[in-house]
Amino acid sequence: MASHSQSKRTTLRKKYKIRRKVREHHRKVRKAEKSSGRKRKSEVSEAKVPNNWPFKKEVLEEMERERERTAQEKARRKEERRAKRAETMEDLAARAAKEGTQFAEADEIEVDEPDRADPGLVKETSRKAFMKEFNKVIETADVILEVLDARDPLGCRCLDAEKKVMAAKGGARKRIVLVLNKVDLVPKEVVQKWLTFLRHEFPTIAFRSSLQDQKSSLSHGEGDVMNASTLSTSEC
Repeated sequence: MASHSQSKRTTLRKKYKIRRKVREHHRKVRKAEKSSGRKRKSEVSEAKVPNNWPFKKEVLEEMERERERTAQEKARRKEERRAKRAETMEDLAARAAKEGTQFAEADEIEVDEPDRADPGLVKETSRKAFMKEFNKVIETADVILEVLDARDPLGCRCLDAEKKVMAAKGGARKRIVLVLNKVDLVPKEVVQKWLTFLRHEFPTIAFRSSLQDQKSSLSHGEGDVMNASTLSTSEC
């Protein structure tokens, strides 16, 4: 009777144990290569250039320079990461302050170096930019509202701006309307006197400072300082 050969079948437990051991071995090998700095075979192998390729020497030299640049870049990034990890809180605060200062300098108004040392000239530049926008508004607007604080109307009023509006091109068609704001913060009789005084020059309306009820901001109630007769405006 012929003898049967021994079976090579193993239990699943032993099979999975062998696979796990192999994976652990490969992991240890990769870790050792990484720590020692050795390159893996896939990284060591370089591109092959045929011998009959024109300018083969120049191509190989360019490839070598590219590898050196890549290695230097990796080393630089590694040093930056290492320095960043070793950075203390004081160093971090100092670096943040330095970057904030650089950002503010880049965002400020660009002027020549002598102008930078003269704050008065920077202020003059800002004033010219404001006047340019102001003149543009005057030219395009037909009705201009000038808001006055009821507590000090004359202190808020700008007579030069009013003259500039009336002297502008087409000034005969432009209208200036005075808005007496915050009338609920002063006595009613004072508001009425101011309205009478201001309406000798321009149409004037009264406005409350309270924003709780927009419908009652301009009151038409009888007996109120802002009744119908008070709100009626005169022509320019």
